Amino acid sequence: MKFASTFIGFILLISSAQAGVSDRANLIQSSLFGGRMDINAAAKPGVAGLRNLKMALPGVLYRAGGPGGKVELKRSTLENLCKEGFSLAVYLYDENFSGTQTVNCTTKFGTQNTLRYENMDYLSESGKRKLMREVQNVIENSSKGPIVVHCWNGYHASGEIAANALVQFCRNWTPSSASTYWKANQNGSPGLKRLLKFQGFSEIGISSELERALCPSAP
Repeated sequence: MKFASTFIGFILLISSAQAGVSDRANLIQSSLFGGRMDINAAAKPGVAGLRNLKMALPGVLYRAGGPGGKVELKRSTLENLCKEGFSLAVYLYDENFSGTQTVNCTTKFGTQNTLRYENMDYLSESGKRKLMREVQNVIENSSKGPIVVHCWNGYHASGEIAANALVQFCRNWTPSSASTYWKANQNGSPGLKRLLKFQGFSEIGISSELERALCPSAP
């Protein structure tokens, strides 16, 4: 009997997590994308101060470009992200980064929120692993807001992280499909061979139930 009640509790926990993932995705996608769930579509109306904002994992991970060049986001852009419910914004370069920032706000949905802004080295294994853990944390905690990673234009570095995350958390995504996705969302640059080498970190993952609630179709 104790085993049965524990098992039922586990199933209810999974169902609750699935519902939380779906609810958060619907909220963010409705607010920024008019309800669309297309990984290749830019946000409309989007977030002021970001360019080429696109979904990678709905309600969890988004990719974008900054104001132009290797520069950090303006404080006003961070405030806009906070009001949209984001919990973490990540600048993928070291150049012109003044340091970690924190923004507190009331979201457009009427809840209190804190956004953290930091930078990570997206090319290093340690930086990539840390970012995948951040994504996992958001997936498994539906009370947390989504993450946005940004580079110069929203094409290359942020697209690489988005492609890596799709391989990391979605078993229907292979390195080959991630490479196809990256090529479809950039401005004519040649493909990245290292995308075909990324297999994910074995210690990081999510349940198959959460995968079904979250992962987009692979190309």
